[in-house]
Amino acid sequence: MRCLKTVICLFLLPTPVAQAFIFSSRLPEQGLVAEKVTFWTRIFDHYESTVIVVHDTRQVHRIVDIIDFRRAPYRTVPSWSQRQKIANKYVKRYRQALRRFKKHRLTARKFGAIEQRLYNVYRHDLARLLRGQVRLRSQSGLRDTYIAAIRRAQPFMAHMEDIFGQHRVPRELVRMTFVESMFNYKARSKVGAAGVWQFMPRTAREFLHLNRLVDERISPLKATRAAAKLLRRNYRYLGTWPLAVTAYNQGAGSIKRAVRKLKTTDLNVIIAKYRAKTFGFAGRNFYSEFIAANKVYHKLVDGKRHQPMSLVSVRLPKKVSTASLIKKTSLDKNTLGKHNLCLSPRAFTSKRDMKLPPYYEIYVPRKIAAKIKEEVRGI
Repeated sequence: MRCLKTVICLFLLPTPVAQAFIFSSRLPEQGLVAEKVTFWTRIFDHYESTVIVVHDTRQVHRIVDIIDFRRAPYRTVPSWSQRQKIANKYVKRYRQALRRFKKHRLTARKFGAIEQRLYNVYRHDLARLLRGQVRLRSQSGLRDTYIAAIRRAQPFMAHMEDIFGQHRVPRELVRMTFVESMFNYKARSKVGAAGVWQFMPRTAREFLHLNRLVDERISPLKATRAAAKLLRRNYRYLGTWPLAVTAYNQGAGSIKRAVRKLKTTDLNVIIAKYRAKTFGFAGRNFYSEFIAANKVYHKLVDGKRHQPMSLVSVRLPKKVSTASLIKKTSLDKNTLGKHNLCLSPRAFTSKRDMKLPPYYEIYVPRKIAAKIKEEVRGI
């Protein structure tokens, strides 16, 4: 009987091979997606931020030029903003060359080295070049940036994976945070997105507290819980994880329209054939970027994970101000602020007497959690 139990247990435990199969079946990588993953893997793992790649927007793996600021004619590496300006000039010059090919056909090769380079890159795909169908963009390398982001993320990763597991979302999807924000919990976009998951205010309010005292988008753990709910909802609505991931970036409604128009749930077909103003470069590449980020993450970490932060969630029994928490519990301002990044500076200064939402959740160090739980009951 003991032997039978052992066999059953071994069968139920996922082996590395079984885990890889589960991952590949839920999050496939093939066709156009695979081509894009090859490119993005090099961006995450090969090129540093001192390198800018000029490449085709449709066939992203087709690289036209590489600008390496560590080499001549650059004596010192320019600042990030200066590198972007130089890259923009390169792209502008290439776009001029593309217009020349459309207007002058193969004669355009005589205009200069840039035109000759384009011809060499597209000599086996001249139809696109001569019809003016080639579009180029620049992309900075991310290897050094990514390594720094992984270091920031390590204390949170195990907790985040557990949250996704609890919501029946593939744990690997936590690596989407690197595509969204490079795990910068202070990140704020021009359009108002914030935190490691880059939630917009309207979407965030469905899952998170967002007011003058609190912006839970800034909490990596709370925002991860919200992201898990949103991704699970996308999956139920769209039916596949590649579409659910793409919908995180594009919106579920947009991807559903693509599915209905093309009568397919195959992301490769949607990438190749769907045309909409809202479905641009970011939408066509988001899933592939995630797959590449996840691959490179495992390569760079290689079992060398840091210990997760030893935190415990404490639910407040009612509306409580930060002033009361600091006055009536063992928590001080620094401890409360350090582990609850979503509390705004106002919560500790001019608005410190305003009360947090009812039954609000705070994180505290495990070693004082039992004491804090007892103290908050008496507030």
